[in-house]
Amino acid sequence: MLRSAATVEANRASCACGCREFNCASNRLRSLPAAIGRCTRLKVLKCNGNRLDTLPSDVSKCKALHTIIASENVMQLLPSSLGELPVLRMLDVQNNRLEGLPYELGDCASLETLDCTGNPDLAMVPSSLRDNTKLILWICREKQRAYGRCSRAHVRRAHVCVWNAFAGHLAEVEEL
Repeated sequence: MLRSAATVEANRASCACGCREFNCASNRLRSLPAAIGRCTRLKVLKCNGNRLDTLPSDVSKCKALHTIIASENVMQLLPSSLGELPVLRMLDVQNNRLEGLPYELGDCASLETLDCTGNPDLAMVPSSLRDNTKLILWICREKQRAYGRCSRAHVRRAHVCVWNAFAGHLAEVEEL
């Protein structure tokens, strides 16, 4: 759905007034305004289906932000400032052009879902994410075709398996 420039501007203005969700999906946008950092009550950012090459670093000022949906863009990198989001639970960056993930994402203690599927050049997954066992949910979903259904019981073994997979060594997921 393509919204008019006036609609996007109205969304930006309402965001500055304390909105909790900012949806600018499918608008062919090339960038988001740095002013998004003034949306201190923002909880959900939906900017999927645009032409964004990155997210503004000022998004880190949205301390209530728990969901970012930025899939279907052309991003090659994410700002390291995302690590400053204390309640970020879901980051969807599938189908972009990501080559790596910022090390600082490991500082997001609440991060549960990180969907990076459809980023064929993604080669660097920082070691800071390896200790966050909550991230197994997207890993199991990503590897589901190879291993079948992953249950919560597979979490610790699947965690080890995934990092081996990113290193180019695919190991079997064992039942606990």
